[in-house]
Amino acid sequence: MLPAIPLCVEWLDIPVGSESATENKDSRGNYAAIGTMDPDIEIWNLDLVDCLFPNAILGFGSEPSSSVSRSKKKNKKKKSPKVSDSCHIDAILSLSENRQHCNLLASASADKTVKLWDLSTAKCAKGYNSLHADKICALSWHPSSATTILSGSSWGG
Repeated sequence: MLPAIPLCVEWLDIPVGSESATENKDSRGNYAAIGTMDPDIEIWNLDLVDCLFPNAILGFGSEPSSSVSRSKKKNKKKKSPKVSDSCHIDAILSLSENRQHCNLLASASADKTVKLWDLSTAKCAKGYNSLHADKICALSWHPSSATTILSGSSWGG
């Protein structure tokens, strides 16, 4: 059971958080990266039946102190969250795995940012802010150039 309706899904063949996974072909499996209205990306092991929790969470929810800091924020006056270099702050609208460098996952968000995730460490490797004037809703790696990514946003003009 997912906590929210999926907005995007990307199939992965390496486990997240395992540095030896990119070198060891035996540790590969079937995983799904799922983006929802939450700012976190959940990684689910598709080879396990009746799994209750995701294998990994990329983003703010993966930090141990996240529940404490969120509860403190609820008591204060609501402020718009600031864009972070380490995680998204709004819904995940698109996901794309780099097929040439399998440990890289790109995510696009309604917070107008693109993040590159290192799946071997489950951390954000690079964040790109202010690329678009509106929500980034499409993302795709170039099929032959491992360092080129295309992003597209909606425009309310």
